[in-house]
Amino acid sequence: FGNACSALYQFIWNDYCDWYVEFSKHRKTTAMPVLVHVLKGIISMLHPIMPFLTEELQRTISEILVEDYSPLIISDWQKVDSSYINSDVQKDAEAIFDIIHSIRNLRAQAGIKPGLKIVANYKFKKNSKAIEGQKDYIMMLAHLSSFNQIESNQSKSLYISAGEIDILVDDLL
Repeated sequence: FGNACSALYQFIWNDYCDWYVEFSKHRKTTAMPVLVHVLKGIISMLHPIMPFLTEELQRTISEILVEDYSPLIISDWQKVDSSYINSDVQKDAEAIFDIIHSIRNLRAQAGIKPGLKIVANYKFKKNSKAIEGQKDYIMMLAHLSSFNQIESNQSKSLYISAGEIDILVDDLL
C-alpha cells in the first residue's frame, strides 16, 4: 500500500504537476484535453486511497465538463492503453526535463535570481532533434535569454552534465 501511494505521489507531483502542467501553460488549447484525461485517471487511481475526496472531484469535474457523472465506486479500474506508450518520446522528454532541472539547480547554486535571464550554450551528444524542437520551452522554463548550439567547448564556462548534453553557462563566474 505504501509503495502504491508513493508511486502515485511521485507521478502526480514530479511528472504531472512539475512537468506536464508547466509545459501545458503555453499550449492550453491543445494540452487541455490531455491534462483532463490524465487528471481523471489520477482521480480514479487515488479513489481506493481517498474515496470521499475523489468522488467529490469526479462529480465536480463532470459538472464543469458537462458530462454524465459516473461514481468511481462502481467504475471499472483504469487499464493501460499501450498505444500511448512510446519509449523514444519518453527518453526525449526525460532529456529535456533533465536539461531544465540542471539549469535551474545551477542557477540556485550560483545564487542567480530566478527572474534574471542567462545565456546557455550546448553541445549535442544525443536527442538533438527533440531538444531543438523544444528549445523555446527550455528557454522559457529555465529563464534563458538564449540557448545556442556550439561546436566546441569554450574556456571559463561552468559545465554541468544534463543527461546526454553538456551545457555551458556563460557569464556566471
